Amino acid sequence: MKTSKWSLKDLAKLNTAFNNCKNPEIKSKLEIVGVGDIFVDKGINLHSDIVKLDMKHKNELQEKSQAFTQYKEKRDECRNDYDTILHFVRIAARFDNNLGSRIRTTSVPENPVNEWPYQIDLFYDSLEKEPSIMNFLKERKFPDDIITINRAKIKTLINLHNRVDTEKGQAEDARRERDSKFAELIDMWWELKAYALFALKETPQLLEELGIKVKVNPTSGFISSTLCSKAVGRLLFFK
Repeated sequence: MKTSKWSLKDLAKLNTAFNNCKNPEIKSKLEIVGVGDIFVDKGINLHSDIVKLDMKHKNELQEKSQAFTQYKEKRDECRNDYDTILHFVRIAARFDNNLGSRIRTTSVPENPVNEWPYQIDLFYDSLEKEPSIMNFLKERKFPDDIITINRAKIKTLINLHNRVDTEKGQAEDARRERDSKFAELIDMWWELKAYALFALKETPQLLEELGIKVKVNPTSGFISSTLCSKAVGRLLFFK
């Protein structure tokens, strides 16, 4: 399959070609060479599937973008909360020489992005096991449940990150399926063209209804047999 010269912008043209095969005059001539309703309807249905998948792909991309925006906002909020708590924990560590061995007082890097929220949650978990730290934070006017609140935000952040990955995967699946069906439709187009050039060689105007523009022999008024041969050869190449 080769679709480099085709794009989704050509969908309307392809759809017109297969729908115009329903024209009684064109249909009767194509049926002589074995191109009937089953083939034509498959092309029309493929077009419909591609349009739906393209819309699904775009919707998934939009949802991924929305999810990422929410994730980024929550990420910044969680990071600010963490940096604030860490700052005060480092102050408290000056009064407890062993605290550094029990709690990570170095800043957690943000990369890889799918790990640092879990590391921060472990940091919060370790704080909850340190009464002296919790009292220190309380004395500095932090709410009693500040760690619970921050851990809930981290959980929300993780869920948002998972949603971004899910939307990204669904968008990619829709794109792959759309492109596969589009390549199949292009193959069918070359097959239709090869048959049409033979079946409609005496009626070039009907070829134009299928989007096939040809040069007509000025003497005979027909298209050349050489053109038909080239179309068949190209069909085999694209297969």
